[in-house]
Amino acid sequence: MYLKAACLSESQMDLMLQPQVLYSDDNVKISFQPGNGTLAVISFTGIGLQLGGIQQEEFRASLNGDRDIYYVTDHRRSWFNDCFQSVVDVVSREITARGTKEVTTLGNSMGGFGALLFAAYLPNCRTAIAFAPQSSIKSDVVPFESRYRKFAAQVRTWNVPDVVPHLLDSVRYHVVIGADEPIDEKHADRLLASNISGLNVYSVKNADHNVARSLKSQGISLHKLIAAMY
Repeated sequence: MYLKAACLSESQMDLMLQPQVLYSDDNVKISFQPGNGTLAVISFTGIGLQLGGIQQEEFRASLNGDRDIYYVTDHRRSWFNDCFQSVVDVVSREITARGTKEVTTLGNSMGGFGALLFAAYLPNCRTAIAFAPQSSIKSDVVPFESRYRKFAAQVRTWNVPDVVPHLLDSVRYHVVIGADEPIDEKHADRLLASNISGLNVYSVKNADHNVARSLKSQGISLHKLIAAMY
């Protein structure tokens, strides 16, 4: 057994470390990478515009450690409106089955919206970390948000049109935005207006909507930053 394992190629080893798909349909894919079962991070994927429209599992390089990691990809880029209940049902079932004691949600842009939203619905979620999140993309809720209108037009049912009503005082929210992106500042203002006691907003100088990438370019470790917010 040991000799056989030692002969595995790098590509075979990488395949073994790939997250296992727990659930997938036309709307959403939920993958899982096991840790010790006690702590978990739920990472919500963005729309993937920076990668030519390819959605990749977010923060994989920044989430090594002992935590269970779940990756949630909204295939329809509906800001989780078209897959809301599936995500709640599947992830809640897995967390409960594994006896997970503490959950953190995490995401960037659309994924940041997901991190803020699902923190209220997943068992034992204590913390949500959102980089450059939208509070909504629905035009009658946020008329100032013009960047994602084509995606908003494709949403079939607005199950969760606005994240603000879903924020809870029992959750710690860490929102990181770029100081050079005024639309993201307006979303942050909407979140702050909720007066949620555990909501913190951090504005990063010389950064725009791609604030996570800007932090990395400034030599800041996202792994350490995220770990400090858990």
